[in-house]
Amino acid sequence: MLNKALLPVAILFLSINAIAQFKTNVAAYYNYMNAAKVSVVKKNYKDAVASFEKAKAVLRPFKEDLELASYWYEVLNNDKQAVYYYNESILNGYAADDTALYPEYYRYRANAIEVTAFVTGIDSLKKEFDRNSNIEFSLLIKELHTKDQFVRNDDLLYNKDTIIKAFAYKQLAAVDADNLDRLVKYFKRYGIPCAYQLSDDIMNNFRILVHHHMAEQSSNDKKEQLRKLVTTAIYDGSLPNTFLYTALDWEHIACCKKQLYGTYTARTASRKITYDNIEDIAHVDDRRRAWLLLPLYWSMRYNFEENYQLPEGYTFKE
Repeated sequence: MLNKALLPVAILFLSINAIAQFKTNVAAYYNYMNAAKVSVVKKNYKDAVASFEKAKAVLRPFKEDLELASYWYEVLNNDKQAVYYYNESILNGYAADDTALYPEYYRYRANAIEVTAFVTGIDSLKKEFDRNSNIEFSLLIKELHTKDQFVRNDDLLYNKDTIIKAFAYKQLAAVDADNLDRLVKYFKRYGIPCAYQLSDDIMNNFRILVHHHMAEQSSNDKKEQLRKLVTTAIYDGSLPNTFLYTALDWEHIACCKKQLYGTYTARTASRKITYDNIEDIAHVDDRRRAWLLLPLYWSMRYNFEENYQLPEGYTFKE
């Protein structure tokens, strides 16, 4: 735990040091995407897609950003680009299972020839993604995630029988240790796959596994190795910059009862969405900047539109 008296200085050093670790093109990508999201808040979708196109020129976009770009082009009534980027998101692992998220033209013209071709094409795109995905890693993640969830059975972990409860926690510790060991060994041998090689489900399961290892208050060599490997993959642009910071928030909550970045929301008396219990609120944007995340102000406006309230003690000047 950081000495709170030294926290602002430590945060400043962390921010400068972390930003310096991002590859130049990766940092540029997030700067452009952040500019795009600010433009969306301001309802300026032309600037948003212009910033996205600049981001795309420096780094292969993440599937979630391709899906965003599809919607932004849809708002501009550019069906051609909207469908193009929607299809690109599928080629990068986006599930595309929710028809409500299809580009507007294809949601409301079910009998049109173009729509039939679009829907038929989705299956072809998914098969193409499957051919290019990292099957070996995906199978590993499925196995480890299944074990991870099995040993987190609340009926066992919170059983009134102390013998059952003790056995359940012993099994949990054993499975977590084995999962962590296998992840680290895989990454040391093969590296961490790029996000575009992994489906939505695998990415989510992978994130859950890492979260469970990072969020533990205890520290050990394998955990720190995993932290370093995942962080490096984020700096290199293999994983999105949102991959780890939620787990780091939870890790800090476990030790210090406060979050570092603003990932866990609360409701005000007027039912507005806010963040509470943020460590050293005056420097939260310094910590967020270390991961090239939007300032909390723009993030809340982008994600919650008008239904937000800035945390107490937080100020931001546009």
